[in-house]
Amino acid sequence: MPYLTLDELKTRKREDAMLYALDPENVGEWTVLAEERAEAAIQDAADTIDSFVSQRYTLPLPPVRALKRINADIAFYLILARRGFQEGTADDVVVRDYEEALKWLRLVAEGKAQIPADDGQPIPPGGSQGGVVPSEAKPEIESAGRVFGRDKLKGW
Repeated sequence: MPYLTLDELKTRKREDAMLYALDPENVGEWTVLAEERAEAAIQDAADTIDSFVSQRYTLPLPPVRALKRINADIAFYLILARRGFQEGTADDVVVRDYEEALKWLRLVAEGKAQIPADDGQPIPPGGSQGGVVPSEAKPEIESAGRVFGRDKLKGW
């Protein structure tokens, strides 16, 4: 589930740069194809976020400001990557924001950072709107019985 809409992405990031990258036909306005590509980038970014935060939080998480910002940074990067990046331009900021977003997500996954709710407090554990996965949760491993043992290998 994406943490922001296309309209929110247009408000947070440079709409003209997105349109330039998403509009190969150079129509100059948002076409159905451009919107589909932008929505796909937003969903891909949300999937990236979920892959990190699911290590510490139960999903789905509420679309708080922090996650909207990260979703926007990653989606904008994915959109502009369609046309490529030029060093020494404003693209450097886009790449930096993307790398910082991934760095923050790694810290969240490691438990070194928390996702703040819109009131500034960390998202509390538990509940149906996401929460912290208890650290005492341990994987359980089951296997079939032994295939080989001393009694079966006697005489070899």
